[in-house]
Amino acid sequence: MDRDWLLLEVLSDEPVVVAQGHALRKFVPANVFLRRNPHLGSILTAVGETAGDKRSVTKPVGNGNSVIRTRSVVSNDGRVHGVHLWVGPATARPVQRSLPGAVSWDLTTGTASDTPQALFNAGLDLSIEKTDGRAFAADMPIGHINRDEAQVLALSMSCKPGDTFCSTWDTTGYDGERIRVSFVARAALEANADGTDHLVARAMNWRIAHKEAPEPDGDLARQIVKDLAQDGIHRAFVDLRTWNLLKWLDPPFPHADWRGEVVGQPFVHPDDHPVLRAMTQQFVNGPAAGLLRLRAIGGGWTLVHSTVHRVHLLDDNFAGLISIRLPTPAELLRKSHAL
Repeated sequence: MDRDWLLLEVLSDEPVVVAQGHALRKFVPANVFLRRNPHLGSILTAVGETAGDKRSVTKPVGNGNSVIRTRSVVSNDGRVHGVHLWVGPATARPVQRSLPGAVSWDLTTGTASDTPQALFNAGLDLSIEKTDGRAFAADMPIGHINRDEAQVLALSMSCKPGDTFCSTWDTTGYDGERIRVSFVARAALEANADGTDHLVARAMNWRIAHKEAPEPDGDLARQIVKDLAQDGIHRAFVDLRTWNLLKWLDPPFPHADWRGEVVGQPFVHPDDHPVLRAMTQQFVNGPAAGLLRLRAIGGGWTLVHSTVHRVHLLDDNFAGLISIRLPTPAELLRKSHAL
């Protein structure tokens, strides 16, 4: 190895290299990547120790001429997602390493957990973002969708246990700075506290040098989505199977608690599930529309008018493009008569 820090993902049966320095590597088995290193056995032992007890290791090898250094990447729930590894001469000073963050996406519930470092790496504002119980959409940049983000949304709806994904994308941080972020993710079934199995994608992200300008996105469908923006209407992508919120295309609807600040209350009123089912059936003939009660800021419910189009995302994956606005007086009157 060229004295770069290696980032190893340790969520499967064997550690795999996912970054060399800042450069993304696509899940290369560590024993293959390091096969020519004479200290391979000691390296894998040190990685296993750090993955097991989260402790950093500094271990001399080769009659003390070389040293192994490790650092753990730990999620909010205490699971070790990765191990940072450096091997070099005992007299050398390790190069500055990137600082990976750990992310967990519960794809069953549409919620996320991000370490503070992961939030920073993603360009989010640590002063207002919570780390646990986050909406999945809170981890996605607000605004125009590019192909990389479309791949993540497609993965969130179609991935299976054992699937892996890695990508690098350019985005804009909350402060307007252009940043570039790499990340890797692996999905697996995990037992939930209620005894059910949830599909969880565990990930790591890290910053890399950003490009001077974003690459143009020539995809016509995504350009059409961008051009449909209207004042007073707030658009987002949703998973049509679960109705989990995936990504805001416009500034979020200000009257709904989409972030989940109110604990223990579903996003959509339980009595409105028949409306959701009816809207799903309407897709046969075109867009669907209905009045829904969404979880309100501070508790209670806020009534919205929603229109949903079934749109092609990538490959065989479709999502719902939902447009939310306040209802008109006539719509409010019809709703009051129906209750």
